[in-house]
Amino acid sequence: MAKKKVLLISYHALPMDVVASYRAKAYCDYFFESDIYPTLITHRWELDNEDGWIYHNVDEEVLVEDYKHYKVIRLPRPQENNSPSTLTTFSHWLSGDFEMHLLNSYKMFKTFLLNHLKFNQYDCILSIFNPHYHIKLSYELNKQFNIPYILDFRDLWDNQMITTSYKPSFKKKFQDNLIKFYWKKWMKPCLFFSTTSNVWIDYLSKLSGKNGVKVTNGHEIDSVFEPISTKKFTLAYFGRMYPYQNFEVILKGIQNFLNCHKGINDFELLLIGIKKVNDFNGIDIFQSKLDNRYIKVINYMPKKKLIQYVHENASLFILPNLIEDNGSFFVKLFDYIALNKPIILAPSNNSENDEVAKRLNAGLVTASSDDVTNFLNKSYIEFVKTGKVKNGVKKNQVNYFHRSNQVALLANEINNHIN
Repeated sequence: MAKKKVLLISYHALPMDVVASYRAKAYCDYFFESDIYPTLITHRWELDNEDGWIYHNVDEEVLVEDYKHYKVIRLPRPQENNSPSTLTTFSHWLSGDFEMHLLNSYKMFKTFLLNHLKFNQYDCILSIFNPHYHIKLSYELNKQFNIPYILDFRDLWDNQMITTSYKPSFKKKFQDNLIKFYWKKWMKPCLFFSTTSNVWIDYLSKLSGKNGVKVTNGHEIDSVFEPISTKKFTLAYFGRMYPYQNFEVILKGIQNFLNCHKGINDFELLLIGIKKVNDFNGIDIFQSKLDNRYIKVINYMPKKKLIQYVHENASLFILPNLIEDNGSFFVKLFDYIALNKPIILAPSNNSENDEVAKRLNAGLVTASSDDVTNFLNKSYIEFVKTGKVKNGVKKNQVNYFHRSNQVALLANEINNHIN
């Protein structure tokens, strides 16, 4: 059987070590198992001496990397645009350009692909949002070359938009309505779309009239870790924190635990790679509520190193839940589960995050700070006796959320649509 050739368009890709890059990597790594050969179009992600990503001149070399099961074509990364005037911004919004700073990148992708597709044939295009211009490009390339396309959404343009508490400004509401208009237009000719949760499938299906398939982000851990002893009873959280998470229940539970163990000297809270989200700094919340001698802030580390570090140093994980379910899946939830250490997910909000944690028996899902305290007390007693905290995670179900199995869901849908 001849392999299907898929043109995969993704702004984010390794070595840019962010969550978004691992979705593109998974498609490259595992599509071959379903007789699909992807060619990834992305940027040349190259670091300078100060760990910043290099900008290139538009006429610099296009790099091609050939691997056994996929190909990567890396385009120069042009300088981002400076902040335009309000009038210019509105003008571009009306044309469907919603990431003003990436207009040069959009032009780079479009110029290259218009020429590339004159000489190279593909069975379909798979474009990953975000940014918006990948959706727009798929639509434009379909009109130019009549090539089928599939749209893959890691997020909505604003995940809070579908919550009852969302109260946009007039400017934001105007932009939201324009984005809805263009997404509906750009999605209408696509074969189907994929996204990460049932909530988002429902929303995007109603918006576009197209069918969707759920492809969660998943984890990259090939076998479930076995718990090992740690020097301290250590709670851990890694990755971004967001202002729409509810920290109160877990924080109060930790406070009560510390009150039960005055002067405890073998307890630690690890906060790893916590970056600001706009003006919001989650570390400030923990440092304002807890005794800072128990908090250890650790800088960002690459994914592989991070997984090994928390395997060796964390007793269990905390995951402050969303104030209101917005359809997001915490990518770190899958890593936590595969690391096979108990998770405290609170407060429960009846989201798919809750469902997965409960289904896999991954730890505590609760709305009560007293439950958090009791769980910590019970876990601490076990730690004192054994140096670790056992988990009852259903290992046979963890593998379902491995990236390879999630990719297979999308690959099956592609093979059903393309002969």
